[in-house]
Amino acid sequence: GKLCMKNVKTSGNTTNLKTHVMIPMQHHKKVLLDNVDDPTVSNIENTAETDKEATKLALNERLETNSQDEPPIKKRNIQVSIDPAFHSVQSFSEGEIKYAKLSNALLFMLVKDGLPLSITEKQGFKEYCKIATPHFKLPSTICRMLGHKYEIIENALKKVLSSRAYITLITDVWTDTMNSKSYLGVTVHFINNKEIMSGMLDVYPLSERHTADYLAEMLMEVQNKWNITSSKVVCVVSDGAPNIVKAINDTYGDHKHFYCFAHVLNLIPQKAISNIPTLVSLLTKIKQIVTFFTHSVVACDKPISLQLQDGTDKESILKLKQEVLTRWNSTFYMLERFKLLAFKISMVLPDLSLITERNKDDGNDLWSYHKQVTSNHSNGIASIASSNSNMELELRQYLDLPLVNIDENVLEVWETF
Repeated sequence: GKLCMKNVKTSGNTTNLKTHVMIPMQHHKKVLLDNVDDPTVSNIENTAETDKEATKLALNERLETNSQDEPPIKKRNIQVSIDPAFHSVQSFSEGEIKYAKLSNALLFMLVKDGLPLSITEKQGFKEYCKIATPHFKLPSTICRMLGHKYEIIENALKKVLSSRAYITLITDVWTDTMNSKSYLGVTVHFINNKEIMSGMLDVYPLSERHTADYLAEMLMEVQNKWNITSSKVVCVVSDGAPNIVKAINDTYGDHKHFYCFAHVLNLIPQKAISNIPTLVSLLTKIKQIVTFFTHSVVACDKPISLQLQDGTDKESILKLKQEVLTRWNSTFYMLERFKLLAFKISMVLPDLSLITERNKDDGNDLWSYHKQVTSNHSNGIASIASSNSNMELELRQYLDLPLVNIDENVLEVWETF
């Protein structure tokens, strides 16, 4: 039989063939599927119809049937011919289509995700590529390829900018505190087919003092590099630092500079807070406590342990946040998180030693400030309660409750009254 590769003798009739065909069909299907990938089996036909037949056979293997009349399935063995297989492997060679596509995808991943170029040298990444695309050899000229790609995109952006009548620039000076280096960043914004577009022009390392003249020189260097004329620039946005404001005014004129609106809004609460001495003092104390917990592993672990004891999931564990003056809203985020963890912090502070003698001073302790405020508030409430005879009984009972220590659970104390 052609299906199971067995010879069936005939005696002028089909009796032997019929008997052989009646053998359970599962046997024939198993034989066929075992031979599909066997390159030694003959009768290879490399057509689209062959692929369809193989798919049908694979599906039939998984279907249960009780029919004894199922007709025999013609066996077709599949094997890729040498020419297509060789061409597929060859396409991964340097300069070929698949090599170019994979290399471009690698560059896109590095740039889009901000990954270090050294990731291509890591053993884990190499092993992943080896399994995913065995024939692809990681390029050894990533830096050169990246530079070439930058030139292509740079020229494309220059072409777009040359066709724009008006553009806006945004600039900012920022410092990498880890490396103590400062940079001038410049972005461009314009309208293209009724759509707002933007792009990063340059990030220049600043090697001199940030004088207005030096910053103006850097701005002109960016403008000349991208073939931007001053007449095209209708607006330049920056923060309110006097040096960058003067640099922009000297370069583009007084009427083209605009303050960053978000930066101005951020200055309002900062100014308001600085005019309230008691609030400044309170923030200083909270920052000292947060600093202590963030600099001490032992102290940092204490609130975490208490949260775990309360049944909090590890994924939901909260940690204190420190204020960073250059990060907007960081003061609010610090206070918000401190409020959530204040009870846990109060429970562990008595067992911990603060870093400096100043922190050990009771007069500088946050909780002494808390006691002072609550004591004054409590005395005022007591005088109100005693002078008001018509007050509801429940409210009077509540106001008559004693002050609860900061390290005690308020709910547990109230249950005793």
